[in-house]
Amino acid sequence: MVWTDKTNDTGDICAKNIDTGEYLVVCNAGYEQSYPAISGSKIVWQDKRNSTISKSDWDIYMYDLTEQQEHPICVRAGTNQLSPGICGNIIVWQDFKNGSSNSDIYGCDLTGNPDFSICTASGNQSYAVIDGFKVIWRNTSISDTNVYSKILPSELISPVYLGNHQNIEISGNTIVWDTLSGTNLDVIGLDLASPASPITITSDIANQSCPAINGDWVVWQQQEPNGTYGIYAKNIVSGDKYTVCSGQEHLQCNPAISGDLVVWQSGADDVGVILAAYIPPPTIPTTVTVSYPEDANVFRSGKASHIDWQTSGGAVTKVKIEVRKDAGSAWSLIAADANNTGTYIWTPAADLNSNQCQIRISAGIGQGLSDGFFTVYDCPARVTADLTGDCKVDLRDFAEFSRQWLDCGNVLICDY
Repeated sequence: MVWTDKTNDTGDICAKNIDTGEYLVVCNAGYEQSYPAISGSKIVWQDKRNSTISKSDWDIYMYDLTEQQEHPICVRAGTNQLSPGICGNIIVWQDFKNGSSNSDIYGCDLTGNPDFSICTASGNQSYAVIDGFKVIWRNTSISDTNVYSKILPSELISPVYLGNHQNIEISGNTIVWDTLSGTNLDVIGLDLASPASPITITSDIANQSCPAINGDWVVWQQQEPNGTYGIYAKNIVSGDKYTVCSGQEHLQCNPAISGDLVVWQSGADDVGVILAAYIPPPTIPTTVTVSYPEDANVFRSGKASHIDWQTSGGAVTKVKIEVRKDAGSAWSLIAADANNTGTYIWTPAADLNSNQCQIRISAGIGQGLSDGFFTVYDCPARVTADLTGDCKVDLRDFAEFSRQWLDCGNVLICDY
């Protein structure tokens, strides 16, 4: 992730590895650095270090994180190069080499072509973006503003969208932008394979603007009832829409996306922070530990017992409880939707009748098994003299018989 940091008043280029948390000041040269973009290990930006007090002179620089080295990409004395984009080894930017009021699109191939023109047509070409070898830019003439494209290294320039727009972005064959619809800004998308049929990504009574796209996901900032902005996302294939960040006191703006990670600026009065979130929010797995039954426990079918467990991690309110016998692969359902209270009263069925029984409890995407195997046995009806409940007639049953000799519980016949 890269951004412009104005902690020291002039803008510096900073970066952070989301996975490791490593923070890096990429460039803090004199004057101002801004408009960073990143692809892989390469970071590009527009740089004002060669300016004088009387004249601004913006150039394009790059830093390679692998080499840990800075490289000048386009330094033209006395003219401005602005708004770079990068994908792989190709860098594109807006260039005023042909006149201070006539900007064109130029590019650089780091593998061998250091400076080539992409579009030098009449009017101003600006805000170039690139994905793969597809370059998209904005062409502004006296009468209108349109979107054009070029697939490098072809010289063919194609009109993509003829109409009002701003903040164009591209991913694969899809481009997005925001445009004024009535009195509000909406986000529009278009598949380069069918440019005649733009689609509305989102429209609302409030403003939606500054879209970014990666794969099937589009993110944007949206005006909220309290006057600030929130961050929203939509999957353009499934249609699923997510609220990434909403209802905040301060402004949430300028989102960017890579994979399923969204980053954006949050804050007010030029004091801000960079926030991040995943879409959809990642599922926290639930860990299930079955504490009872345990290995070598013995249960008589038809006699009530209990199953105990604990869950941790992702919160769940319901669990699924199953049992298997003979260490087999077939599981029999005990409870499909048991409350996650940590205990369940269970009466083993007679058809289990195995010394290799096991309990499985599922909670969300987490599962837990009872430790080892326990036994469930079925006591045949012919064992009627069993007084101790162990399905066996032995001396303990005679002892119990002797202890209860002449005891009476029938008030109709007992002689008290």
